[in-house]
Amino acid sequence: MKQQKLWDPGKNDFYFGESKRESKSIKKESTTTFQTNFISSSWKNHNISIVANSSLLWDTEQGKSIGYGNLIHEILAQIKTKNDIEEVLNQYSFKGIITNVEHDKITQILTQIVTHEVLSRYFDQNNEILNEQAIVTKEKHIVIPDRIIKNGNKLTIIDYKTGKPDKKYYDQLNKYALVLEEINFEIEKKLLVYISDEISVEEI
Repeated sequence: MKQQKLWDPGKNDFYFGESKRESKSIKKESTTTFQTNFISSSWKNHNISIVANSSLLWDTEQGKSIGYGNLIHEILAQIKTKNDIEEVLNQYSFKGIITNVEHDKITQILTQIVTHEVLSRYFDQNNEILNEQAIVTKEKHIVIPDRIIKNGNKLTIIDYKTGKPDKKYYDQLNKYALVLEEINFEIEKKLLVYISDEISVEEI
């Protein structure tokens, strides 16, 4: 204020500028554009698929041993006859759970199973099938065989494995049989199905 020669030690109030206040609003030009025409084509035409579960990426050893085995079991639980394969796998493809390549690979595997010389009779339409049926033991434990084929009072038990043969698989299948015998069923056959590039069946 001294530099501007406005300082007066005898004054208590100082006023600067114009007393009239003006405000101006600045109108900005809109940059929004509106799209009125769209060109759309199905995602299926572009060979696009989404893998929702990282464990299904079979390029890793962990994916092969865990994701692959779990997925095969899950799909087989929904297949009662050989005619169910296409519909079930199409649902998995549509949901993005499996890719087109995986769809083809699993189709080959399932076809080998349902047409196997030992197993084909158990995938006929006339069978009474119990897939992953929970059974309570007398000790109040729950056991879940992969597949039971019922013929009157006689049962055939099938269990699927994606690993190498192991004694624990025999013990598990025998336990299923014992539980079912305790509720007065007759066990006709006990079959272990090993699922790999080739399908092998072992009766115990």
